[in-house]
Amino acid sequence: MRGSYDFTPEMPLGLGYLASTLLQAGFKVSIIDCLGEALNKRTVENGLYTLGLTIPEVQDRIREEKPDLIGIACMFSSRFQIVKKIAEAAKTIDYTVQVVVGGIHPTIRPFEVLAESSVDFAVLGEGESTILNLAMGRSPEEMDGVAYKDSGEIHVNPKTRYIEDLDTIPFPARHLFNPEYFQESRRGLFRNTVYSRNTVITSRGCPNHCSFCGSHSQWGYKWRARSPENVVQELKQFKEAYGIRHVSFDDDNLTLNRKRMVDLCNLMIQEKLDLKWDTPNGVSIITLDRELLSLMKKAGCYSLTLAVESGDPYILKNVIKKPLTLKKAKTIAHDCKKVGIEPHGFFVIGMVGDCSVTLRNSLDFLRTLPLNDVGVFIAKPYPDTELYNECVRKGYIQAQNFSELITVDVKKDLPCIATPWLSTDEVLAWRKRFYKEFQKASLRHLALYAFRKVRQMVLPYANDEKGFSGRLG
Repeated sequence: MRGSYDFTPEMPLGLGYLASTLLQAGFKVSIIDCLGEALNKRTVENGLYTLGLTIPEVQDRIREEKPDLIGIACMFSSRFQIVKKIAEAAKTIDYTVQVVVGGIHPTIRPFEVLAESSVDFAVLGEGESTILNLAMGRSPEEMDGVAYKDSGEIHVNPKTRYIEDLDTIPFPARHLFNPEYFQESRRGLFRNTVYSRNTVITSRGCPNHCSFCGSHSQWGYKWRARSPENVVQELKQFKEAYGIRHVSFDDDNLTLNRKRMVDLCNLMIQEKLDLKWDTPNGVSIITLDRELLSLMKKAGCYSLTLAVESGDPYILKNVIKKPLTLKKAKTIAHDCKKVGIEPHGFFVIGMVGDCSVTLRNSLDFLRTLPLNDVGVFIAKPYPDTELYNECVRKGYIQAQNFSELITVDVKKDLPCIATPWLSTDEVLAWRKRFYKEFQKASLRHLALYAFRKVRQMVLPYANDEKGFSGRLG
């Protein structure tokens, strides 16, 4: 990862879910959280920071544990280079150990992953059922969503079935992780508020078709949600076990179903959880309104991340293909302020079709939003997304080694799409301009809301016939 290495990782809940599934079935499980266990340990090579445990340290852990099966998470294509090194290191310790790689990258690139001699299986999509079947020694031929080798030939069974009842999945095995995860931090993308690393996921999948999003390959297009009762049960256990005060809902679409969100909030209030919570992954703005926001505030919500993406109507509708109107986004941002929820925003620049006009429109719209903070992302053509396919077709991708493109700091991210209308240098200049103009606009919004607050306090006295002196005397 290039750029800043000062950031706070979140607990990899995917590994936690796989571990709890295996534990429930009676297997002995350990988690090597390479990043979370050694965040302050880093090596630098050719401007590339590697954070966390070193390969020799991972090998020492493997020698100590003597596993029969090793699962390695590879959520992003940019991480595959280090995943390969870990798999190779594992095989040098015990060439008979089975190595399984799961995540978005093996889901969309199973042949590339299985081409590595050190990898035995690739899990496609959500992996609880698959990892359990592999651990039980069942033949992969009849499994759903798995790639494997047979006599040197790679076979891929596509992902066709997803877990319908998410309540049947045991809660993540948080006790296997570094307890430092349960401490609060103010580091992260939004640095002006408490940032919780205590994450909970209440749903999977998304029915939307945003052109740059790659989550569908992992979770599918059907939105599946845990029951409010199941979520609150986890929150209660989480709080009792670790004394947490803040939690982040890491869903892709926490608020997609309005009724379910209402029921969840009411149950959190009824159970008196007294937890503050936010949504760093963003929420579905479409289902929000003042009434629901007020209920969410009452249930402990202190911050919402609004994934606006673009302030240009054409880019938003026809390029990003997000089912959202700018009018709705603006209304909800202001309503958040009115009910006492901090609104944060996500914007994406450098999409195919973006130019100086569309970015100017997007910047002008950003200025109208009373956001506490903003994250301006540079569009990335992640493999097998609609954006990626278009960039390949039109020759707009300037780099395909994704390990060169990842960064932990959104403000230092690098562009890799160059079009006839927008060069990579221009994208960088626009990002700088977005942040600069946002700072100016946020000061104006702050002054405006302060003025309105004072006016609300003063008006009752101004209308009283005794006036200020009578009230104060």
